[in-house]
Amino acid sequence: MVKSLKSLQDVLGRHQDREVQQATLRSLADDVAGRPGGRAALMAMGALADRLLADEHAAREEFAERFAAFGSKRQRKLVDETFR
Repeated sequence: MVKSLKSLQDVLGRHQDREVQQATLRSLADDVAGRPGGRAALMAMGALADRLLADEHAAREEFAERFAAFGSKRQRKLVDETFR
């Protein structure tokens, strides 16, 4: 039961982390643009944002499988037996 819950929590956390990281990069863009080397830094930030977005989508795709394992009949029975 703990393994399936941890797996679900990991994928949800990864998804959320990637959203926060992308938002942080976006919030820094104007400040970085005005600094020496800002153009190159913005390009690097864009590449990083693309990778973060791809990983966020991958986590979203993994969610269904992990939730199915967490919500399976076997898991529900185990939770019922454990917390009865």
